[in-house]
Amino acid sequence: MVPSWRDRPCVDRLSVVRSVKTSNDCTLGEKRTMSSVTRTTKRYRLRLAGLLALAAVAMSGCGRDGHPLTTLDPKGDASSAIHSLVQPVFIVAGIVLVFVNAGVLITALKFRRKPGEEDAFPEQEKEPIGDATHVRNAVSRFMQVQDVTEDERDAAWHRIEKAAKKHGVELSEKDWRDLR
Repeated sequence: MVPSWRDRPCVDRLSVVRSVKTSNDCTLGEKRTMSSVTRTTKRYRLRLAGLLALAAVAMSGCGRDGHPLTTLDPKGDASSAIHSLVQPVFIVAGIVLVFVNAGVLITALKFRRKPGEEDAFPEQEKEPIGDATHVRNAVSRFMQVQDVTEDERDAAWHRIEKAAKKHGVELSEKDWRDLR
């Protein structure tokens, strides 16, 4: 039985892909499997993450006279100058954020699918026929719908005829084949 790539001694994933061993794969007599290499890498990353978290906690308490430093109350000349430049930028960015979110919300509400709105091709959700304008548009774009069978076109044309009658739209074509 051929061992899997995980059980091969002295290999890491990169050398399996390249089929080339690097110089630090093995020392004399050492047999390391892929799982031990992976465990070593995970331990290293865990230790590094722990040290970074410890450093972040230690640096967060930096400040004089027991008062932590804050960006909202600059003390020096340089920090005051920077604060006076950054503060208007953040205010403008906040206003822009409000306007963009309001625009997205208005657009989503205005163009959402209405309950009971019907489509000529309901499986593909194409060609809405909820009012007279949409019915005329569905007729003009009927042949542009792709990936539908003739039976689906027949059913869609029947839906368009029904909606045209409901909304008072006169169709000059008697069948969708007349559109060609």
